[in-house]
Amino acid sequence: MFKRIECLSSTAVILICLLGSMETIAAQVTASRPNKATISYPAPSISAMVLEIAGQKGFYKEEDLDIGLVRVPGTTGVQGMLAGEFDLATNVGTALNASLKAAAFKLIMLNESTLFWLYAKPETNSVAKLKGKKIAMSTRGSLTDINLTSLLQKYEIDPVRDVLKIVITDPGTRLVALHSGSVDAAVLSPPSTVRARTLGLRPVVFFGDEVESIYTGLSTTDKFIRDEPEKVQRIVRASLKGLRYLKGNKQGSVALMVKTLRIDEPTASATYDETIGAFLITGFQEGSYLEKIVKLHSRFAQVENPPPTDRLSDFSFIRRANDQLRDWRLPK
Repeated sequence: MFKRIECLSSTAVILICLLGSMETIAAQVTASRPNKATISYPAPSISAMVLEIAGQKGFYKEEDLDIGLVRVPGTTGVQGMLAGEFDLATNVGTALNASLKAAAFKLIMLNESTLFWLYAKPETNSVAKLKGKKIAMSTRGSLTDINLTSLLQKYEIDPVRDVLKIVITDPGTRLVALHSGSVDAAVLSPPSTVRARTLGLRPVVFFGDEVESIYTGLSTTDKFIRDEPEKVQRIVRASLKGLRYLKGNKQGSVALMVKTLRIDEPTASATYDETIGAFLITGFQEGSYLEKIVKLHSRFAQVENPPPTDRLSDFSFIRRANDQLRDWRLPK
């Protein structure tokens, strides 16, 4: 079984969702039986399609998994893991930040590098022109905040004094705010980037060209890994199938994007083409890449002596899944 539940972004609605419907969800989709788990994700996007594909194409079912996919803001999802509301979260950057400050999370899968662009009105055509501007991003401490802060610092713009960061959690709403003139620039991700160009807005910069970053994947608690390693392995294996399907089947993925993200086929196709190169076919990267990410997040979080990368990640499950799926073929 595969469920999708949406909790909207306002604090009041999140509280109602977590205390009301989430109470029911937690009772129905928890680790009380070996086949159940909940995964939080922040917004409908091509990144979320890795899990959507795994659910809709039956990959979780093949692993005898009953997955609840719950939409909440990234920080709420990570906090929910600590509270036992969720078993995993796609917000690997937010989980990494918490781990740097002693929370017991581990990154167990990475879907892609970064899919963030900074968009603005045509007259704001360089990073230098951002000084004195209002810039929309997601929640404070999120990957949008980390990427934006690092970009501004790289160009010697003070992220506190020289710009005004406006928190707007939903990327589609950030685009509306930018188009209406409520903000001067916005951190966007596809398909909002595709829509932005049709509105005459232009990218100032692609963050992947300026900042080492991660985007989404799977993170979980040390406790979940310790208590349910066999379930973690099944979740990772099914999710890797979703990632491979996304990378290897454009036609099938675009069709599911149209259905799931509620966008038209040209937008879905353009979104796919714009982003697919950033996705990691193996579902992980290690070594210097992860060390650079930890360094970036440590600087943002003002952590002088971060833990070693093996305390922040456990890629044994995704390595094993790659070995197990060596001969796996994409379904039609």
